[in-house]
Amino acid sequence: MENSELLLLKYQVDKVEFAFNENFDFSKDESIQLNQKFGRDFKKIDEDHCKVTIGLFIEQMEDIPMPFTLKVEVSGIFQLKNWENNSLDLMKTNTIAILYPFLRALIATLTSNANVPPYILPVFNVVSWFEKNEKKKKKDNQ
Repeated sequence: MENSELLLLKYQVDKVEFAFNENFDFSKDESIQLNQKFGRDFKKIDEDHCKVTIGLFIEQMEDIPMPFTLKVEVSGIFQLKNWENNSLDLMKTNTIAILYPFLRALIATLTSNANVPPYILPVFNVVSWFEKNEKKKKKDNQ
């Protein structure tokens, strides 16, 4: 395998949806458990380019009142020579690791500007989380 260089050519915010829950009681000094889900998508553009999207969705739960709901997606156009044949794993792991800080910053800024306590995603290995989640889904579907 020849040496390759992964490049982020373009970054963009694809979706931002925020809905404030007017019925939520912020006066209670309780921790809030958010129903958050991550998503990712890879779309081949050509043999050297791929569009990668990562998103976070916070949805209302039936039993637990939530202060807000949120849908945020960011994407990037990445270049990596012959990525599908030689560097698929590199494309899947490094692109997500590159995009996660953009997603994290956007959510923190959005929630703090929405006049709710800012929601700051933790720093963690998001790539490992996706890999574990995919293995769990495969196991559950067997």
